[in-house]
Amino acid sequence: PGTDDLEDPYVLPAGRDKLRIQIIGNSYWPKVAVVPRGTTIEWINEDVFTFFEGEFSGVHDVVTSEAPVHFASPMLGHAERFSIVLDTPGDYVYYCTPHPYMKGRVIVKAPEYSLAGTGTSTAGVSLGGWVLPLLALCLILSSAALVLRGRKS
Repeated sequence: PGTDDLEDPYVLPAGRDKLRIQIIGNSYWPKVAVVPRGTTIEWINEDVFTFFEGEFSGVHDVVTSEAPVHFASPMLGHAERFSIVLDTPGDYVYYCTPHPYMKGRVIVKAPEYSLAGTGTSTAGVSLGGWVLPLLALCLILSSAALVLRGRKS
């Protein structure tokens, strides 16, 4: 059966964009994980037996009970997988319907950007895909203006 070791979250290392959660021994591992927005979460059923019925079936699923965006996997037999990309920050609490004591949690965090030298953080605020290129363009244009001004003198 599942255990109550929900206090020690696994934090996905920087630069990784996929987390694999194993289903084994009627338990999810890791039970709690912290990932950045946009991470692909993959559950894989590594229980060996899938031919019994009910409690001892070895067939599992992943169904959210609390989440910003709900999802439910199909029933997964041995070696079957289910993946989803979690783009919305928040807590995704999930369980297995044939084994409701099996619980897990994925915490999706918005990326943090620090504004260098200002001591300001934009935690939870998306800068979007266009802000940084726009700032770079402004720097290039202002540098070009200075060069052109210097040539006119």
